[in-house]
Amino acid sequence: MIILDQIIMHYKVLLLALVVIFIAFFVYYRYRKNRFSIKTHKQLKRISYDIISNVVLDNGLDQYAQFDYLLLTEQGIIVLDVKNYEGHIFGADKIDEWTQIINRKSYKFDNPFFELSHKIELLKEINKSINISGLLLFTDDADFPKGCPTNVTNLKQLKDIYPKIVKQEIPVAMQGPWKEIKNKIISNN
Repeated sequence: MIILDQIIMHYKVLLLALVVIFIAFFVYYRYRKNRFSIKTHKQLKRISYDIISNVVLDNGLDQYAQFDYLLLTEQGIIVLDVKNYEGHIFGADKIDEWTQIINRKSYKFDNPFFELSHKIELLKEINKSINISGLLLFTDDADFPKGCPTNVTNLKQLKDIYPKIVKQEIPVAMQGPWKEIKNKIISNN
């Protein structure tokens, strides 16, 4: 009976240790994800007059799209898609699939520029009077060993691409188009 009690106690301790390890990994993962989100938002505020994040828009013609970020900058509106990938990324503007390599394992995913182009076109249907461009933001855990495609960046490079906005008030010429886009928001996810 004493041996059985010792075995049960041993398994309880082992189970408790596994639960503590699982909780520690979960907390670390959430911290890391939130840290990237906080850093991203801080950096985006630095380069834009205003930010709309995590929304679904309808262009009025029953065409919908989910947007990670819409940034109102000195250059116009930037559609920013966040790509949370790590490892080596291989891709180009016009190829159908990109490849991610992690620990010598290869994973294919659709070219994110196709979806980004669709989102830009949807916004242009809403308002043609303002410049609209797109950018893919990869986490700092991703690298492009064969070269980074145009309009792909990470947080480290973002501040070099876009200047800090000094005047925080939205220019009058951009207020109408920006308001028109905000009126097309149908859902904040």
